[in-house]
Parts: sequence; structure tokens; C-alpha cells
Amino acid sequence: MDGVRPWLKQPGECVDKHGIPIYPGDLLKTFHYRGRRRKRNYLYHVAVMDTEAGGMRMIPTKWLEPSKPHDGGSPLLSDDLAGDAEIIAGGKVGEWVCFDERPRRIMSVGSTK
Repeated sequence: MDGVRPWLKQPGECVDKHGIPIYPGDLLKTFHYRGRRRKRNYLYHVAVMDTEAGGMRMIPTKWLEPSKPHDGGSPLLSDDLAGDAEIIAGGKVGEWVCFDERPRRIMSVGSTK
């Protein structure tokens, strides 16, 4: 790993749709599709630090069950994916006990959200 790879996001670099920084261990909810009668269906992921890749990944929650097959993917966390996600649970980071106590950040100027 010789050069800087800006697409590999570190803990706290990406923020969810409410401006809350994302750290490893956070449970993320993203919109998936609209079903019958306009019911909204979501995907659930856990943010983890991938030491081999050098950045954060979104691991599907069903992968946490060892008996389930690992189908689908585990994308690297990016500003686009994080901007569509919402943190619904998270742990202590530094002096903040809960995810909703973390200081919020404004999204970048180039964002369309």
C-alpha cells in the first residue's frame, strides 16, 4: 500500500443521512424496495473495519449467523452509501455513550441530499 487511497473510509469519516458519523459496530438501515401496498423494505448492515482492505465495510446482518450462507456482497463504505443509510443502533465512541449523542456534521457541498 504505497499511495493514499481516498476511497477507503476510516471510522468517523462518513456520515449517515442525519449527519451522524459512522463508526465500527453501528447498525445501519438502508432502503431496499417498495413492496405490495407501498410497504417499504429495508436492508440491515453492520459497519465493520476491514483491516485487510484498510477501510470500513457494510456487512449484512444475516452474515452474523454462522449457519447462513454468505450470498450477496459486503460493499466498502462510501459517502454515497452512507448518505442513504440511517444509524439505528450504535455503541460508545469516545465520550459519547450513544450514537445520537455524537456531534453531527453537515454533508459535503456536492451532495444531492
